[in-house]
Amino acid sequence: MSVVAYLGLGANLGDRDANLRRAREEIAKLGRIIKPSSIYETEPWGADPSQPKYLNQVIALETELNAVQLLLTLQEIEKEIGRGPHKSGDPRPIDIDILLYGDSEVATLTADWSLFVPHPRMNERAFVLVPLLEIAPNLEHPTLGVRFRELITELDTKGIKPWYG
Repeated sequence: MSVVAYLGLGANLGDRDANLRRAREEIAKLGRIIKPSSIYETEPWGADPSQPKYLNQVIALETELNAVQLLLTLQEIEKEIGRGPHKSGDPRPIDIDILLYGDSEVATLTADWSLFVPHPRMNERAFVLVPLLEIAPNLEHPTLGVRFRELITELDTKGIKPWYG
């Protein structure tokens, strides 16, 4: 059975655009990309503001993989693109987050990885909600029962700029 997962992509090291493009190419092998958002350039969020700006994008992926399989495969894609061990807030060549996995709620923690869906901080991040709303304007947060377009009204979106390359 297929599920629509929404994935957040971000890159602020190396050739950011090429890193996003390669991530999309690899993700497309995991199912069918239904719709990609535009790419946005953003300031680092919750990190050292002197690090390079991010390019961010959200894609809707229809996949047969379960949430854990998807996570582990996305982590392999990140490694292939050059992401190594890092601390939260560190710059990175690619970051791929599972924002939503259908209407599922997932909370899994192991010694090697963790998966929490819906992404626990997505409703605080304008750099996630702006591209998400571009491709799914009527989407509702599955656990809060509130449309994302209502959640974004509480966020500062001034630093989210369309990126044209």
